[in-house]
Amino acid sequence: TSPVIATWPAETVSAGYIEFWVQSDEPNAIPARHHYRLMVHYPPVAPITDLNDFCWYRGNIKRED
Repeated sequence: TSPVIATWPAETVSAGYIEFWVQSDEPNAIPARHHYRLMVHYPPVAPITDLNDFCWYRGNIKRED
């Protein structure tokens, strides 16, 4: 029931990692120490029609300069 405050598409997806490229002004709008969940969404692939959403990480945002 939490609001989605940002969505970014992955640049690269492989069996070992997911890579994102996000300009710094976009994530800077998210407050420090804000609680987050990194949700990964896999669209359905035939013949399976189910959506697959997974929470990969969660915690509080920590700013490092």
